[in-house]
Amino acid sequence: MKLFKFVRDQQESINCGENIPDQVIGTVQAGLQSTINSKSDRLVPDGSTHIDVVKDFKWTKTKRNSVGREGTPALELQEFYVPLPAFYSNLNTIKQLATTAGKGLGGIIDQVTKIVGAGQSQVNAVKKTAAEVDSKVEAMLSEARQRFGAEEFTLPNYLKAYENLYGIKRSNFIYRLPFLEDNYKTVSNSWGDAGGLSKTLQTGAEDLTSLLGSLASPAVGIDFTKSFSYGGKNEPVNNLSFYLDNTKDSEYGTKNYETNFRLIFLLLYQNMPNRLNRLALQPPVIYRAKLPGVFSYRYSYLSEIDVTMIGVRKRKTVSNFITTEGNKDIETVIPEGYEVRLTLQSLLPETQNLFFDAINNPVFATEE
Repeated sequence: MKLFKFVRDQQESINCGENIPDQVIGTVQAGLQSTINSKSDRLVPDGSTHIDVVKDFKWTKTKRNSVGREGTPALELQEFYVPLPAFYSNLNTIKQLATTAGKGLGGIIDQVTKIVGAGQSQVNAVKKTAAEVDSKVEAMLSEARQRFGAEEFTLPNYLKAYENLYGIKRSNFIYRLPFLEDNYKTVSNSWGDAGGLSKTLQTGAEDLTSLLGSLASPAVGIDFTKSFSYGGKNEPVNNLSFYLDNTKDSEYGTKNYETNFRLIFLLLYQNMPNRLNRLALQPPVIYRAKLPGVFSYRYSYLSEIDVTMIGVRKRKTVSNFITTEGNKDIETVIPEGYEVRLTLQSLLPETQNLFFDAINNPVFATEE
């Protein structure tokens, strides 16, 4: 199995757009690309988009298509590029917050108007400003998504808060990896002092209490309500490992090592940044990850890939490897086997929504 082939993208023309952020980014990219374009070749599936290690690879002595392999727990990874700069994705989040805040402020002023009988013009002004900001920002985001090639995805209602949080585009690689780890799930929570206005009120109350209490007691203190601390170091991490056997086996063909090497190369290559020019980088891929009944991460990444060579190793040829160079053969070091260790890190803290997703809908979108 070749798994993938290299493709060489043509130099892209830069459309600066009509919005100020687009003009700035476009001008910078155009200036750099006029002097240097170092983008590396891109990988695309060669044949099936599904790479089923559980079913098709020699990671166990149990024969393929046998009863022993049925029901093997499999981690499902759907791979995505992240072409849209975080600026635009965060702008979308801020736009939604601003729109909600604008509507809320308009509602508050509206209630005051009913009480005092004045101020309707302020209500209309707030609502109009919120609508104008929403429209202009949405137009900018739409242009950015189109220019950078980001796709839009529709999620179930219970995941709407995560919809298009990252500007992603399918690479069309989907993996099924054996998952035989012992840990089921670890949940960590923390509560702390509330911030914002609540913190200001607490500080004032503590100062006043300290002043008054010191006159009547050797020690004073107040128990304030704490708030749940979201995010921080609560993003879950999962480790998994498996082996790939390169020794000759008639069931897998005489060049089974080539398929294993291609899988190793694919995982490593896709998880490295691609330098586009002196300034810009294409970041490594991210994944939608699902282990049915255990976890579902709509946005995650491989924070570490560790491949160890096992046993005797020799220099061998992998045929027809570089497809953009006339199906050029390459020479590499091939061991008797590989140990592959992966660390999967979610980009979001785990919530009830995501845990429910683990037992509900499949993570993969239908290919068009």
